Amino acid sequence: MTTEGNKNIQRAVSSFNRDQKEADVERQAVALGMPYYDFRKMELPTDVISLVSEVEAARGVVPISRSGDNLVVGITNPDTTKIEDILEYLASHFKIEKALISIDSVKDILPRYEGLIKQNLTEERDYEITIAESSVTFKELEEQLNLAPLKDILKFILSAAIHAKSSDVHLEPQREGARIRFRIDGVLHIVGKIKKDRYDYILSQVELASGMKLNVNEAQEGRLEVVLKGTTVNVRVETMPTLYGDDIALRIFNTESTMLELKDLGLNDYNRGIVENVLSRPQGMILVVGPTGAGKTTTIYAIINRLNEPGLKIITLEDPIEYAIAGVSQSQIDENEGFSVRLKAVLREDPDIVMVGEIRDAETANVALHAALTGHMMISTFHANNAAAALGLLKEITEDNSLLSSGINLIVAQRLVRKLCENCKKKTELSEEEYQFAQRIYNDTPEEIRGERTLDFYEPVGCDLCNNLGYLGRTGIFETLPLTVDLQKIINKEKVTITEIQEAAKVSGMVTMEQDGLLKAMDGITSLDEIMRAVRE
Repeated sequence: MTTEGNKNIQRAVSSFNRDQKEADVERQAVALGMPYYDFRKMELPTDVISLVSEVEAARGVVPISRSGDNLVVGITNPDTTKIEDILEYLASHFKIEKALISIDSVKDILPRYEGLIKQNLTEERDYEITIAESSVTFKELEEQLNLAPLKDILKFILSAAIHAKSSDVHLEPQREGARIRFRIDGVLHIVGKIKKDRYDYILSQVELASGMKLNVNEAQEGRLEVVLKGTTVNVRVETMPTLYGDDIALRIFNTESTMLELKDLGLNDYNRGIVENVLSRPQGMILVVGPTGAGKTTTIYAIINRLNEPGLKIITLEDPIEYAIAGVSQSQIDENEGFSVRLKAVLREDPDIVMVGEIRDAETANVALHAALTGHMMISTFHANNAAAALGLLKEITEDNSLLSSGINLIVAQRLVRKLCENCKKKTELSEEEYQFAQRIYNDTPEEIRGERTLDFYEPVGCDLCNNLGYLGRTGIFETLPLTVDLQKIINKEKVTITEIQEAAKVSGMVTMEQDGLLKAMDGITSLDEIMRAVRE
């Protein structure tokens, strides 16, 4: 037999023996209830395996995959105590899941360690930051962006964003460097620019902390946590390839922030009285409607907070969970699971009140409406421009008009507008277009609602207190529509237009969002510009 023939036989025997060994390890993993991995079928990331040294890997410990602070670690012997020090070290920085691997897999990976330096993990996780007691102005932030130590730059940006009460941070690569913008009170503001090397470093930090792949040309999403003086802030991360690099969007969710009450939302006495009256009923549906970014989630959380009592079982279905509520069973909807599937399971848990994050389809709407008629209070959100439009759209997707008219107790429609800075606002004169807009709404507002207000308005100026924006914080403008008997009769008609529903709602006493907004502008809470922008969107 030729030398080449002998080599082929040896390779075949070696492969057969390896297959047998891997099969034995896999059977052992199944018996122990552990995951199993065969390194011949995998490409392990360098930034993951370098969490241990070559010497440590040779002892039978190899990191396999990382997602945020979760780490899968392959071990060759689950019974040995000789690797406890390595596992304890990794467990001080990550949540560890052990998996079984073969000794041959370890031998396969060891050549990858040549020239590889073990990562230096400090006691503080990459995503932990410490917020200073005092906030910084946009000018101070811009000055520091290219002066702060490179390793602290992401922490510095997140710290400044949280101080400014930003909902989102956008890092946008350009031909030279990158632009940073904060979304504050719904509006984006440029806060500075950073050099390209700093942006590249931030991108790698974000990808590592949120469990994303490094150096890939594809859109990705992930999550990371920021810990500020014992308070946890969740950050949802999105990256997308663009002409000059990956665009980074960070959405900030403070799950432990102070829960708003109904009185804090901006509901006037008239609207709050309607809401309180409906909340006293033991069953029926309350819908909060508006476009994306209208503040619907904040409103339903405030309603849940108002209803949260020890004698009631409250379950929520959310995607994502944005605030943690003590005493409430909150459930995160899986990415591939619909609200309707989980809702059917929740109703078997004997809840008094159920909050569904959003009604997105006919099945969820029908299940929720049936539940509202069988002893449950249902609370949810729906995408619609106003209360009348919500009823019109729901008529199109639900199976039974009587189910809709009997199941819904109240629809709250809303928008968010920026509040004028009390420190620098001043009275203003209206343009002809603005005056006509204001006069039309004023004349249409019931006299008992508008009271003795006159057409006086205010405009933003800008000062140090509001970062020279002229606005500070946001409030809601609302319309509340309880379903009266007359409205139920209209909805039960086979054909009815949104305009007919809107007119019937006004006759029943509904104060429109335009009217509520105009009252707030005349009270100096916001500007007429903000109202015109909000109601015309």
